[in-house]
Amino acid sequence: MDKHTPTPWKLGKAPDGKTTIQATDEIGLHLFEQTFQGSIANANAAFIVRAVNAHQELLDAAKEALEKLELIDQINFDETGEEMPSPETEQLRQAIAKAEAK
Repeated sequence: MDKHTPTPWKLGKAPDGKTTIQATDEIGLHLFEQTFQGSIANANAAFIVRAVNAHQELLDAAKEALEKLELIDQINFDETGEEMPSPETEQLRQAIAKAEAK
C-alpha cells in the first residue's frame, strides 16, 4: 500500500476563489492539491484537513488509552475468575482497527 501525502495539510484558495486542500514538503515543494467548490464541498474540505492532521495524534492517544484500559481489565474479573474486558475496551479496539484500516 502506498503512503499518503505527508501532513500537515492546509486549506487554501485557488486563483479562481475555489477552496483547496494543499500539502507541501518541508522545503515548500508542492506535493498535493485538491480543489473544492460550493459551501458543502468547502465544509467537507475543512473537515478532511482537520481529520487528516489530527489522525496520527488521536490514534497514538487511543493506543495509549487502550493499554491503560487493558491493565484495568486485567484486575476486573467476572464470577468465574475470567478477565472481563469492558465494553469501552472493545469499542476502542474496534476504533483503532478502523483507523488503521484493519
